[in-house]
Amino acid sequence: MPAQHVHYVDEMKDVLADLGDRLHVLSGTNTDSGRQTVPAAFEGVADFKVEKDTLFDVLTECRVVSPRSTLGVSLKGMDRMVSLPFV
Repeated sequence: MPAQHVHYVDEMKDVLADLGDRLHVLSGTNTDSGRQTVPAAFEGVADFKVEKDTLFDVLTECRVVSPRSTLGVSLKGMDRMVSLPFV
């Protein structure tokens, strides 16, 4: 799907400000690697209420929980891959 809105980096502050004064940034520790994510930084970020406590947990949960429709497709593909060497 093509991008619906494209802006230059120097427009970032103004474009985000039009959406509100709160900015959710990714901040947390990767449970697989133990590495800490680096929150987004750009000129003007200090003008926002930066929320660091929510986005990482929400995205992590999205990776863990799969809808039923996706789970069925994943299991069918996995069954085929596992049985392939025996065919």
